Amino acid sequence: VKAPGFGDRKKEMLQDISMLTGAEFISEEVGKSLENVELSHLGSAKKVIDNT
Repeated sequence: VKAPGFGDRKKEMLQDISMLTGAEFISEEVGKSLENVELSHLGSAKKVIDNT
């Protein structure tokens, strides 16, 4: 997911999206990398709207 915003604001928006979808926030800043992601870390959404 490419989140809008920059810096800390961007990170906060991605954390919000992960919370809303039931996903786990993956970031090297919190000690998690994409290499160790499993299907159980992903969330879901019925509908996604992209206004870009």
